[in-house]
Amino acid sequence: MSPSITTPVSARTYSEQQKSQREVERSQSRHDEDVKEKNRLARVMEHKREFEERVVRRREAEYARLRVEREERLSQVLKARKEERDMKRKMLYYLRTEEERVTRLHEEEAQKRLGKTVFRFIVIFSSALIP
Repeated sequence: MSPSITTPVSARTYSEQQKSQREVERSQSRHDEDVKEKNRLARVMEHKREFEERVVRRREAEYARLRVEREERLSQVLKARKEERDMKRKMLYYLRTEEERVTRLHEEEAQKRLGKTVFRFIVIFSSALIP
């Protein structure tokens, strides 16, 4: 074989080897970058989990606080309604007893007047009968 024929083949082989070497270097570089990214993401995941746990704890505390506030407000509303019912019941009792007292007074006064009238009638009638 002549050297001129082997040269293009060797040049091609050399070019292919260089190309292959560059591809290996790029693959190694990508692999190294991927490993770095994986490690970074692993650290980030730890922080992410911690952050999520903090958020969940904060939300649970907020929910518990709001639940307690809601229960207190409900308790106050129920207490106010009960006091209002009791006040109405007492007021109705007072009004009913007062009305009964006034009615009884009027009846007693009417009885007294009627009694005086009957007594006068008897006195007048009996004096008319007695000569």
